[in-house]
Amino acid sequence: MALGAGVARAASDPITYVTRVTGEMSEELRGFLEGVSQSRQFQDREVASLSVLRRRLAEDETRLLKALRSKGFYGAAVVGSMAADGVPNQAILMVEAGPVYLIEDVVIERTGAPRDPTVEVALADIGLEMGMPAEASRLKAAEEALLDIARRSGYPAPAIAEARYVVDHDRTTLTSRILLDPGAPATFGVLTVEGLEAVRERYVRVLADWRVGRSYDPRVLKDLKRRISDTSLFSTIIVETPGMPDSAGRLPVTLRLEERDRRTVGLGLRVTSGDDFLSANASWQHRNYLGGGESLKAETTLSSLEQKAALGFRKPHFIKRGQTFVASTVARHEDSDAFEESSLAASIGLERQAGEIYTTNVGLAAELASISDSEDDSYFALVGMPVGLTRDSRDTPLDATTGTLFSARATPWASLSESSSGFVVAELSGAVYQKLGSPRIVAAARARIGSILAGDLRDVPANKRFYAGGGSSIRGYEFRRVGPLDSDGDPTGGRAVAEIGAEIRFLVTETIGVVPFIDCGQVYKTTLPGFDEDLQWAAGLGLRYITPIGPIRLDVAFPLDRRAGIDDRFQFYVSIGQAF
Repeated sequence: MALGAGVARAASDPITYVTRVTGEMSEELRGFLEGVSQSRQFQDREVASLSVLRRRLAEDETRLLKALRSKGFYGAAVVGSMAADGVPNQAILMVEAGPVYLIEDVVIERTGAPRDPTVEVALADIGLEMGMPAEASRLKAAEEALLDIARRSGYPAPAIAEARYVVDHDRTTLTSRILLDPGAPATFGVLTVEGLEAVRERYVRVLADWRVGRSYDPRVLKDLKRRISDTSLFSTIIVETPGMPDSAGRLPVTLRLEERDRRTVGLGLRVTSGDDFLSANASWQHRNYLGGGESLKAETTLSSLEQKAALGFRKPHFIKRGQTFVASTVARHEDSDAFEESSLAASIGLERQAGEIYTTNVGLAAELASISDSEDDSYFALVGMPVGLTRDSRDTPLDATTGTLFSARATPWASLSESSSGFVVAELSGAVYQKLGSPRIVAAARARIGSILAGDLRDVPANKRFYAGGGSSIRGYEFRRVGPLDSDGDPTGGRAVAEIGAEIRFLVTETIGVVPFIDCGQVYKTTLPGFDEDLQWAAGLGLRYITPIGPIRLDVAFPLDRRAGIDDRFQFYVSIGQAF
């Protein structure tokens, strides 16, 4: 009687209902099926009649069966029913999932000569193993992996000729036979470059390192596009190949390029609570100065403590591929509590890529400087040979979320004046970045240790000594204020330094982040850090505003080892980019 009343209402009134997925199953599977069910997704909308709801349930039976089989439940059953004796009506999907079927056997064959009927592919290479759940997504992914292996083996147009999957309901297992048609093998043909204007084609071909006759491999094309993109010279990069190789089995490649603007201007601003309250910098760069990807960059920095002008030049693939010639000159004046300096420095060197994340460098440097500190006025003429190794696996330099950065540098300096007898500056630094379960939470940590080998601190010019404190060092202490001080409370610098910092970056919204942090470190007059001395600690909280050019940073830090009459109660820093 009640059901009949429900039908009578359906003829004239809209129907409200709720959908329940019932049966014995895990909550994870239940949630998955509820997401697949359209009657469940649209249950907040009225339907015109019970017959419409019945059709929706019938469609859900098919939809849920397909979803269950995709998860390996090949013996599952789904029955839809309604209880129309209440308000709202009950739409019920009764599920008998049964056991998950397991992969019992996989046979991979290929079309072609009878003497070569199989493809030498391990099941692990395509993501399968005996006894694993026979999920449809895994089986489909295995087919795609098999095609990728064929492409990387020199076949540009492979296809799955047949994929047969047989279910044994008594054994609750699945066996499969995959027949691969690799198609015709191919080698790379000639490379054609189109769209160049100011960039020389010879430079692009050096980047491409193209060899006609190399066996076809899509990774070669992907690597070609990456190397061209890394130059930052092009706004559009398209790599095209015809569908099939020519009669000789060659696959020609066309590289279509569109150049971007070669000149850029940059402006920057940094604000702190220290003596160097406001610092502004400007830069101009030409990224293709001579047509071969050469970079010419002019920079200037102005603040109450420092005035600097620099000119830098980089020529990629100098003499050999992967080697860069670098040259720079810097004119600088600084008047800080630590020292007053007027200097002119120049350097040349070579950088060499070793793989994707390693860079080595070696060079020659020269510097003339007039330096005054609390003890005397000195003139220095130095020549040095900087060498270094960098390992950088960060996902992005300005706001890394994964990866590491490691740097080792050493520079032996020889003095051409009587103010110094020569010394060696060595420094190790590193940083690590790791997501903590969520992409919105990143842990970051850094460390720095350095040593100067010299007979005495006075043999080392004040501008070459180690200092600590400031927005990119130990936050909470004024610029260079950590470590030994003279009788006037001014920093003297040291021959050794040790720093550690850590922070947790919480992205609260898409554009706003909160960053609690802690830093510590010390500067030492001795050649090696004396860890028996107390470290100076600081802690604070930062805000980040995420922009397309990088995060805007505001950090407020408090010295935990505040020295009376020396350290302020807090320091703040505003700049672009993370602290490290």
